Amino acid sequence: MLNNKIIPTYLTPEILKEYLSDTINNENLKIDIDNSGNLIIHKSGKGKKIAVAVPINTEELYVTHLENDKVYFNLKDDIDKESIIDLYAISKDGVIGVVKKDNTSAFIEIFDKLDYKTGDIFQLKSSSNCKGNKLYGRNIIVNISLKIVDYILNFINTTDKEIYLTLYFNNSSIKSLISNGNFDYIFTLKYGIAENDFKISKGCGIVYKDGNAVMSRDILEICNKASVDISNQPYFSTNRSILDNFVILAKDAKLGALCIPIKYMGSKCEIADMDDVNSTIEILKNIIEEVG
Repeated sequence: MLNNKIIPTYLTPEILKEYLSDTINNENLKIDIDNSGNLIIHKSGKGKKIAVAVPINTEELYVTHLENDKVYFNLKDDIDKESIIDLYAISKDGVIGVVKKDNTSAFIEIFDKLDYKTGDIFQLKSSSNCKGNKLYGRNIIVNISLKIVDYILNFINTTDKEIYLTLYFNNSSIKSLISNGNFDYIFTLKYGIAENDFKISKGCGIVYKDGNAVMSRDILEICNKASVDISNQPYFSTNRSILDNFVILAKDAKLGALCIPIKYMGSKCEIADMDDVNSTIEILKNIIEEVG
């Protein structure tokens, strides 16, 4: 659906809704923004109510002051400013300048003499490239999330399940969705830093209640067959469907999360293995089909 479309650089729930409304040609899909700012694509269907939540982690800059034709800023999140040097800052109207650094601090070097003021909000433009089977760059999470959304949108056109594909822009909003959504199953997509003791190509996993995780390229097969590797997780049973092992955390919903590892997350050169992304897509599709 999105493969041949140019996705807007500046992303908000409202902009993404407008873009998807123009892109999706399916009367069975309804797009709304809830009170917490979650973009929800709903497909009516049979069986359980399934929510699949995908983060769109935009990085925002807040203007603190202007001095000598330089725009100084703070960041929405606790991000190292050194990691965003030479990235583009964008507004809803397009690229406004490049993040630079002098002897003391980071600033935006503005391309044109435009009027900016304290409190203005800009975003960082995602920069990513693909070499071989690796996606790398800064803020590649946005690219990965949109790729997954694209494939899931195509997939839900072919299934009769009732699905709420949710794109969330901050963790507070997804907590609201989980606690108030009245779903049967909720699956959230997470990104984690790849640790030194496992290779990124080993792939994604499903995270259970206490932050424990099983990591594998073929998570479904591992979860159904493994016993020794997960013996320290008493809430996990190998003789049941993988979905029966999700801990009930949100009212009566079963809640789980797929985890994609990112090397050097938060740095100038994040790296993801495209096999992990493709595995995540396949796992999501298999899970949606299984919950019935």
